[in-house]
Amino acid sequence: MSYSALYRRMRPRIFSEVRGQDHIVKTLAGQIKSGRISHAYLFCGTRGTGKTTTAKIFAKAVNCLNPSDGDLCGCCDFCSLPPEDLSAVVFEIDAASNNGVDNIRDLREEVYYLPPYGKYKVYIIDEVHMLSAGAFNALLKTLEEPPEHVIFILATTEPQKIPQTVHSRCQRFDFRRISVKEIASTLGDYMKKDNSLVTGSALGYIARVADGSMRDALSLLDRCLSFFSGEEITEQKVREVLGATDSSGLFELTDALYARDSERCLELIAAASSSGRDLAFFAEEMLNHFRNLTIAASVNNTAEIFDVSEDEMSDITAQAKRTDISALMNYVATFSDLVSRMKYAANHRILLEIACIRLCLTLGAGAPVDLLERVTALEQKSANYTAADEPQPKARAAKTTVKNDVPAADIKPADATLLRNAETVNTREPEKAEAENPVGKSPDDLRRRIGNIIANWQGFAKSFSNIKVQLFLKKTEPKYVDGTFNIICDAIGILDVIKPYEQEIQKALTENGAYDIPIRCLLRQEFESGGIIGSVKNDLSDVKKAFDIK
Repeated sequence: MSYSALYRRMRPRIFSEVRGQDHIVKTLAGQIKSGRISHAYLFCGTRGTGKTTTAKIFAKAVNCLNPSDGDLCGCCDFCSLPPEDLSAVVFEIDAASNNGVDNIRDLREEVYYLPPYGKYKVYIIDEVHMLSAGAFNALLKTLEEPPEHVIFILATTEPQKIPQTVHSRCQRFDFRRISVKEIASTLGDYMKKDNSLVTGSALGYIARVADGSMRDALSLLDRCLSFFSGEEITEQKVREVLGATDSSGLFELTDALYARDSERCLELIAAASSSGRDLAFFAEEMLNHFRNLTIAASVNNTAEIFDVSEDEMSDITAQAKRTDISALMNYVATFSDLVSRMKYAANHRILLEIACIRLCLTLGAGAPVDLLERVTALEQKSANYTAADEPQPKARAAKTTVKNDVPAADIKPADATLLRNAETVNTREPEKAEAENPVGKSPDDLRRRIGNIIANWQGFAKSFSNIKVQLFLKKTEPKYVDGTFNIICDAIGILDVIKPYEQEIQKALTENGAYDIPIRCLLRQEFESGGIIGSVKNDLSDVKKAFDIK
């Protein structure tokens, strides 16, 4: 006899053998037991969760002569029929290849013939969403009022593509993804029957990779048994068959990303590639690993969420504590995009290398996700800078005088402290000041208008339609010194965002009465010392490029 695949040999024969779908099995068995059998069913769910298998068991159970608590008795004349004789009662139709109107017309003619034996003729239509619109319309009337001896079971992985007119005529059952624990336990039972040696960790890893599909798990296990015939199957051997790296490789690459060590990342990728690993699958594992780290960093009780060993769980928890949640979300977003692009790429290695290098060029463990977090990181870096680190310039000989001669009646309500610190006016000759202002605009009027702007600085910032300018301009302090309107920033991150908009700000000042007043945006340390903090700017030039802040 020719070899039969493991998932075919281990297919459940009765309801009690179906795993992970107790809510469906119990309902179907109850209908058979009570005689409340519907004429049409819709089985929905992802691949390998037991839709077709359950449909076949149900098709036999409704014809069983002596059902036991709604399940097959296994000993009556009908249950004893060979599989080839069941084809006269149970019809399996592949809608992917029989999706035309003519196929449905033939079916409509056949349903009126009585079954040669048994009570019901059962039509199982697999991947029913593949039927054409015309075929669905041709099926509607028969589906709504079929002969009493006919039952339709429609199976699909994409229920959203089923017309509502068909959907409403069926009893719907949603098949769940089978849990990792349930799959591993079932595989263990099968291996005992098959007299094969497979470790528990290997079964657990296969169950995780199967992603809720029992058929996928059995197919993967079948590959491993064929590759290592007669040997004990371990987790490492399963990883070799699947072209995956062991869990230590995931932790090593994560540590290299934390340390922003591009060279180490490339070494690990090269090692995985040279050993024949599937880099696309490796990227998926990294994405799942960062998902685990993110959950471990966010949730206290993770025992019920993770399907990993206790040792690996402790390693995940320890590694999650060495970074923050924003960095982990950045890693998840990067690898999620990477996995999507790898599906259509010819060279997976290049994409993986570039993704890791890009992550290493950001702020590492504190890498922000959006613009606000980026600026926050820049502010924190700038906050660590002190004026003592900058060479102190020589004392300036310029003479300025602080005057508060703006009439209180003309100034809008504002913070008194801001007003006291805001007005520093030039002591240049009246002739020069008069020449620099439009005709009919005296220096006193100019100072009064500037005082109004400074007093209502928050309102001035809100006047901009650009939300970014509004946000960061509110964090600055205005000062009028030596005929120049200074916008003082406490962090270099704010300065780098505001500076490109100097012309827009100057135009707004002119519209508010401060005609032709030159402005400049600078750091507070630069304003107070009169120097230029070049070292900080140089240090952050690469960061600005990495974040593409102009």
